[in-house]
Amino acid sequence: MFITWAFILALAAITIMVHLEGLWVLRNLPSAFDDLPRLGVLAVVMTCLMLHVIEISFYATGFMLADKVFAVGQFNDERNLDAMAYFYYSAITYTAVGNGDILPTGDIRLLAVAESLNGLLLIGWSGAFTFIAMEKLWSERATERREVRRAARRNKSRAHG
Repeated sequence: MFITWAFILALAAITIMVHLEGLWVLRNLPSAFDDLPRLGVLAVVMTCLMLHVIEISFYATGFMLADKVFAVGQFNDERNLDAMAYFYYSAITYTAVGNGDILPTGDIRLLAVAESLNGLLLIGWSGAFTFIAMEKLWSERATERREVRRAARRNKSRAHG
């Protein structure tokens, strides 16, 4: 049971830090896309998706280690799950879809519950961050700044032309 809790705490800390650092890098991204707000939102959403895939990969590795190396549980009495099966299980657990075609047994079930809680938290965090980025890019103030820059570029090109 101690090993399972160590996995839970380590994976939660790692994935939260990955998400935090990823969003920290993204925090100034919306201003880089002031003139292309739709592209800015796309960049934020795609980066958040990439962060989630990385976090799912960490959990998949954790499940594989917990199963194969530390033997704190197993899956459907299957001894030959490949890396893709662990990733698939991690993804459906992280997103709380839980199809039920791969079932954990033993203490590893606690890791699955922890991943669902962590995944929901991180997905919610991404949604909140995306909303804030959209507010920055689509606000009236951002639109006014874009118009001022466009007018300045037009005046500059007329002065040089």
